[in-house]
Amino acid sequence: MYGFGYAQSINDYKLVKISCKGSVFVYSLKANSWREVGMFPYRILALDPGIQLNGAIHWVVSHSTDSQIIGAFDLVEEKFWDVSPPASVKNFYGIGVFGECLCILPDTDITSHNDFWIMKSYGIKESWTKVVITIPYFRMKPLGVFENHRALLEIDGKLVVYNFIDGTCTDLVIHGIPVGIEFEVETYIESLFSPYLRLALRADIRQS
Repeated sequence: MYGFGYAQSINDYKLVKISCKGSVFVYSLKANSWREVGMFPYRILALDPGIQLNGAIHWVVSHSTDSQIIGAFDLVEEKFWDVSPPASVKNFYGIGVFGECLCILPDTDITSHNDFWIMKSYGIKESWTKVVITIPYFRMKPLGVFENHRALLEIDGKLVVYNFIDGTCTDLVIHGIPVGIEFEVETYIESLFSPYLRLALRADIRQS
C-alpha cells in the first residue's frame, strides 16, 4: 500500500510505502533517500492508494475487528493518527477529496445510496456533514468541484457533471472510450513546480 503527498511547511514531497509485513517506509524527494519510520498500526482493508489532504495521507483502515476508520499519516511528523467517521456511519468503502474537504463514501454493497459525507473542518469530528444528491449510486468517486456549484463525479462507471443547485446532471462522454467500457479516473497536477516558481524560472531565463 502506498501514498504520495506534499508537506508544505517543509517544502518536501514524500512517498509512503507500507510493506506486506507492515513496515512503513518514507522516501523524501528533498533528501533523495528512503527511511524506515515504524510499523503500520492498523489492519489494512483495501490496497487503494492513499488520499492526500492537509499534509497527510489517508487510508480506509480498522483497529483489529472494530468499525472502519480513516488512518492518517502526517508527512511532517511522520506519525499516524485516527480520523473518526460520523457516528452513524459504521462502514464505508472509500474516501476522497471534495472541494478541499475530506469525504467518505458509505458502503453500498446491498442497496444504493444517494448521499455521502464531507468533513468541513479538517480533523474535527463534529464537522462531518451529509451531502444528498438526486442520483442513487452503488459506487461513486468525487473528482473535482467547478464554479456555479457543479462537480465532476464518477458514478457507477460513468462520468457525470452534477449541479448542486437544481439537482440536474449531464453525462460526460469522452471520445475514444465506448459506453459500457470499464475505466478508472484520477486527478493530477501537471508538474511538481508551483506556478510561482515556474514564472520565476521563466523570468530568469529571459533575463539571461
